[in-house]
Amino acid sequence: MAAAPVTLNALKASPLNSRPLALPPGQQFALTLPPTTVSGQAITPVIRVVTPDMKLPDNSLFRVKPESQSHYLVETDPRFTNQKQWLGSDYMQEALSDNQNLVHKRLGDGYYEQNLVRDQVTQLTGNRYLGNYSSDEDQFKGLMNNGIAFGKQYQLQPGVALSPEQMALLTSDIVWLVNQQVTLPDGTQQTVQVPQVYARVKEGDLTGDGALMGGHDVAIASRGDVINSGAIQGRAVTQVTAQNLSNSGFISGNRVDLNARQNIDNIGGQIRGGDRVALLAGHDITSTSTAGGDDSERWIDRPAGIYVQNNQGELRLSALNNVALIASDITNAGKAGKTAIAAGNDLQLSTLTTRHQERGDWGKGNNRAVDQQTDVGTSITTPGDLQLTAGRDINAVAATIKADGVAQLKADRDITLTAGRASTGYYGAQQTVKQRLALCGKPGNP
Repeated sequence: MAAAPVTLNALKASPLNSRPLALPPGQQFALTLPPTTVSGQAITPVIRVVTPDMKLPDNSLFRVKPESQSHYLVETDPRFTNQKQWLGSDYMQEALSDNQNLVHKRLGDGYYEQNLVRDQVTQLTGNRYLGNYSSDEDQFKGLMNNGIAFGKQYQLQPGVALSPEQMALLTSDIVWLVNQQVTLPDGTQQTVQVPQVYARVKEGDLTGDGALMGGHDVAIASRGDVINSGAIQGRAVTQVTAQNLSNSGFISGNRVDLNARQNIDNIGGQIRGGDRVALLAGHDITSTSTAGGDDSERWIDRPAGIYVQNNQGELRLSALNNVALIASDITNAGKAGKTAIAAGNDLQLSTLTTRHQERGDWGKGNNRAVDQQTDVGTSITTPGDLQLTAGRDINAVAATIKADGVAQLKADRDITLTAGRASTGYYGAQQTVKQRLALCGKPGNP
């Protein structure tokens, strides 16, 4: 899991400070600058950066495309985005490079990159957004615009990480493109460009509102409810006990144990463990992705996921009443792992529906409409063994259940597996006007 952060107080003259700062994945770095005064208030600026996790995804939400002609390595399953065009770092590449043939392939498409940026911001600040941003896309574009201006001002080379000296020149939060090596499933490596967040915050911002809790071991015990929209990160053990637990942020650790006397709700949140993730609820467990958009355009906005990464890992969800997994990704990625999901009553694997509409009207009765709807189900995958049990029924709609080891589904009553719906409706009207052909002139001779 994440390594302990490296800190550096006030730059001293050193050749090291002029070199690009290369950090291993998951490593945090904090550069504390000399105190300054802003609006009459003394503050101590801190530049924070964390290297994104470069491990390629192995869940159903994303597809790895190593083909050289691809513009990015990781592509989002279009069922989740329903053809919405997501802003990506090609926006920044075009602004900074005169020759697009010389730029490296991007790590992921726009949706994947926006998730990377959001994850970094949450790890660095404990909040989903920096400053006054209110959406992932607005934040990504604003940070890229800041990075473009900073790069042009100091004539920086895209793909090269900032040095501590360059970080000290920052006056705002930015995204900068950094080249990273990524290992493909076949063991080969590729160089890709990754959006890197450099956050300029005040000293103490991380813990001022309790949004981020971190350490070697993190233990939270509450007689009431625990509501997390930031990040709870333990490098070894993360343990939370509460009446009700609601997570819309990030919970991680090598071993993660979450216990609720009533309900555990994972609403568009991520729960990640190295060796173990175990959820135990006295009533219900619910994990659901969230949808964005409106009646005509709907897409998966915040995917919910529960993950175990290491070999021989353990992933367990147990509820005395019901377990409901709605368009969620449950992945035990390591070899020889054990995954068990148990409900005292019902186990529901349900869907969210994405939608895309197009309308065209060319006048004079010529028009066309396209309406596409797709059910996005839950995915449960593991190279190891899988056991799903219910005291009453197991109901699965549009679900992907895959185990390379032994897979068992047990219910005291019914097991119902239903396909999801994917529909495309075309509606159109065309008016044809017949015209008379008039020939004017004198008749010619035969």
